[in-house]
Amino acid sequence: LREQGEHEKGVVVGYDARFMGDQFARETVRVLAGSGIKSFLCNRDTPTPVIAFEILRHRAAGGINFTASHNPSNYNGLKFSPS
Repeated sequence: LREQGEHEKGVVVGYDARFMGDQFARETVRVLAGSGIKSFLCNRDTPTPVIAFEILRHRAAGGINFTASHNPSNYNGLKFSPS
């Protein structure tokens, strides 16, 4: 994002209700800030379509969502969505 000059647009960071999703999201925001990349952290567990909407609403460079989608609840994963 920095190389492409997109860091000021920011990244939406969200998570679902799975174990530690909120902690993964907060740590991601911390790492992004340390790299000079603006972020928008969702304030609660959020479905994937809401992340897509928030990317558009904030005109962000993309989004990071902590979810394992349709997989069993003992799994977790990460989805990156470009703008």
